Amino acid sequence: MARRHINGPGHRGECLTASKRLFVNPGLADEQQRRVLLHEMCHIGCPSHGKKFTARLRRLAELGETWATEDAERSAHWHRVNANRLLRQMVTDVAVDRLEWSWIQARRVLAGQMHFQPMVFERTYPWARPAWEKEKREARAFQQRYAQLKAKFAAK
Repeated sequence: MARRHINGPGHRGECLTASKRLFVNPGLADEQQRRVLLHEMCHIGCPSHGKKFTARLRRLAELGETWATEDAERSAHWHRVNANRLLRQMVTDVAVDRLEWSWIQARRVLAGQMHFQPMVFERTYPWARPAWEKEKREARAFQQRYAQLKAKFAAK
């Protein structure tokens, strides 16, 4: 474990999986250093605050680390909120940038980005297909309006 200042508000530690290094901000009390170190150890092999990470925190709670229960709940909530926000943007991007794609093609790419099998992805995010279809309709309508305006001004 090395000590170094971690950038960002509220960041007390960091796990760099590739280089197999954990960092803890200096100046923390001994108990806080222990908690941060355990938290960062939970990130080994799972860099996000996803299901695997949250499961590891819950296991720590079962082993008597009561602080880990709250940390797990906070991480699970953060992951759900941010995963949905990120996915909504990705759905829009795929629909607009790949108008020629079918839902099957779009679903395959979106599922891969979210680390799901396509059918599991569709069950987990049932709103994704209707959102993709709506974005695709709107993008096509925009393209048609643009083409009409372009033709109108080209004729003048």
